[in-house]
Amino acid sequence: MVPEALRKRYDGKSAGMTCAHVTMAGPQDTERPLGDVVEAISPVLSFMEHVPLVYRGIGTFLPTTPTVFLEVQPHIRLCVFHRALTLALGWKDEFAFHPHLTLAEYVDSERAADICMELEKEPVVVKDCMKSVTVFEKTASGWLALRELHFGGAV
Repeated sequence: MVPEALRKRYDGKSAGMTCAHVTMAGPQDTERPLGDVVEAISPVLSFMEHVPLVYRGIGTFLPTTPTVFLEVQPHIRLCVFHRALTLALGWKDEFAFHPHLTLAEYVDSERAADICMELEKEPVVVKDCMKSVTVFEKTASGWLALRELHFGGAV
């Protein structure tokens, strides 16, 4: 099953807020205007081509949060891209880079555990590729996509 279908199946609220994505530069409190963020990351994106992604296996952040996700196999290109983005932005990660695609986060802990057990019955392996990044802003009603930037400098 494709990631978007899994997200809708297990957490329609989360799926309704954002499209399926892998967070490459974690959330930061910043007052920087969108133009400054775009200007900072554009040089990184200009030399990027697609980044292969392999989702393999299920993970969770239980008991800290009831988040269930597809594990993204970290590889050198993905990790270098993450590091280049955070350096360009001047951001420090609050947590270690753990590439994943969130399937459910607006569920309670018991439901998160049930989702994990259900998904572990059938191995999930999906191959995909990243061709762009989207800059999001956290608002009172959820995440708002501000701008999608494609690799190679195309907007």
